[in-house]
Amino acid sequence: MHITNLNQYPEVLQQLAQWHHDEWGDYNPGLKFDQRIQRMQPHLTDDAVPSTYVAMNDDVSSCHAAGGRCRFFPFISFYT
Repeated sequence: MHITNLNQYPEVLQQLAQWHHDEWGDYNPGLKFDQRIQRMQPHLTDDAVPSTYVAMNDDVSSCHAAGGRCRFFPFISFYT
C-alpha cells in the first residue's frame, strides 16, 4: 500500500466521487453526482488546495473486489 496524490491516478476520480457522494450526499442533497465530479476535478492538478490523497493497494484481491477494472484500488481518501 502507498499513499499518493489523486493526480497520479485520475482514473479513480469517478469512484472516489461516488464514495464521497454516497457518504456525504445527505448533507448536501441539492448537489448532484456530476456536480461532485466537477468539484473534484481541480484536485487532479499539482497545485490544488485542498489536495486529495488516496491510499492505493496493488493487491490482486483488492482489484478483484473492484470488478477487475483496475490495477490499483483506492480504499481511503483524506484532504490536506
